Amino acid sequence: MVRKLSLPVIIIILMIICGPGGADSYRPSEFQIRPSSAQPAPFPGRGPSWGEQRRRPWTDRISTETLLEFLKEHEKELAARLESAREDNPRNFADQVRALKELYGPVIEQMKEDPKAGKMSLEKIRLRLKIQDAVEQVKKSEPDASAETKKKLADYTGQLFDVIVSEEEYDIDQMEEWLNHPEDRRSLNRGEYRFTRNYIEQNRADLADWKKNKDKIVTQRVDKLLQEHRDFPWGN
Repeated sequence: MVRKLSLPVIIIILMIICGPGGADSYRPSEFQIRPSSAQPAPFPGRGPSWGEQRRRPWTDRISTETLLEFLKEHEKELAARLESAREDNPRNFADQVRALKELYGPVIEQMKEDPKAGKMSLEKIRLRLKIQDAVEQVKKSEPDASAETKKKLADYTGQLFDVIVSEEEYDIDQMEEWLNHPEDRRSLNRGEYRFTRNYIEQNRADLADWKKNKDKIVTQRVDKLLQEHRDFPWGN
């Protein structure tokens, strides 16, 4: 039995096989707790040509029409603005297309492989754009007006927290389902299987801990987004 895993889950499994700590480098930045410099191993059977394809910029990997079709389905207002720019300002249109391909290209590809995961990635983009706008609004607001805008920022950040947690849970569920079928996990030796199982259990515990501390995590994230100074170099 061969189960079709989403690309993020495959990457996590490969990072696990690379060695302890390797998978944590894939975690969303909001939740990273263990630093790692490990890199994913090549995908089995893909070969060098697949690696070269992955390194190609999104401007080459998807067409402008593919981007527009995706935006018309999922981001209608943005698609309309882009179509307008195509007629009124071709240079600006070309610049916007390049930027939007980099932003939405990974989601367009992910939607083909795993629509559920793709929808979560799309929602993260929407929320991060709203958060970016809210941060700018808070910094521009007068002190008396900033409280309401900061509350909106906290609400968006809390929603992003929920999406990322759901994404992590989905990936771990997929990994566990795959691991529970002997024919699917036959590429793992006993040590790799045990390490992957421990990784799943640790992440279940992490998810429970994050949920319990959601308010604290969101507050810390909002404070970091609004800080005016560069991060202090504490190190690991």
